[in-house]
Amino acid sequence: MRADGKSDDAELIRQILDGDQNAFSAICAKYEARLHAFVSMSVHNHEDAEEIVQDVFVKVAQNLEMLKASTKLWNWMCSIASQLIVARYRQSKTNLEFTSLGDGSHAQELHEEASLDAYQVSQQQAKEDELLESASRAIAKLPDLDRRAMLLQQEGRSYREIAQELGLTEAAVKHRLYRAKRKAKAIADEMEGN
Repeated sequence: MRADGKSDDAELIRQILDGDQNAFSAICAKYEARLHAFVSMSVHNHEDAEEIVQDVFVKVAQNLEMLKASTKLWNWMCSIASQLIVARYRQSKTNLEFTSLGDGSHAQELHEEASLDAYQVSQQQAKEDELLESASRAIAKLPDLDRRAMLLQQEGRSYREIAQELGLTEAAVKHRLYRAKRKAKAIADEMEGN
């Protein structure tokens, strides 16, 4: 696997579009844990979170040819997940309306509350996308070894795996990642200031 996860995604996407189902399994394996963690921040029921993650992968499989830039795969999956979370929240509110409420005015209040919550979730997602994009630009400006270490960590690799990949000791990886994160934050802050 290449150190640059985005290049790896581009290759996997090309293979999937060429009909290689193993490549789709590789995408699922690469992102499933991160996606589950992302969904679990909003959905606290484990079964619901699992179902949403699976639904995200189904939508990705069905619409992969629509993805214009493979570098946006993670952002796209988060966006799909957010839409599914909002839809599930709205559905649970609607079910509550029909099962426990006969009063139309209270149902309207719930509908308005669900709409506000959906708006807040979409605004939060937009902020997260902007922060992610800013962080990605900052990471891209890091020296090669620092950038590769951070990308490997974002893929969920352990310190030992990163050390093996980069030919460093685990202690050197920890120190490099600490410094790289500080540099990336300083770069992002500087870009925001401009």
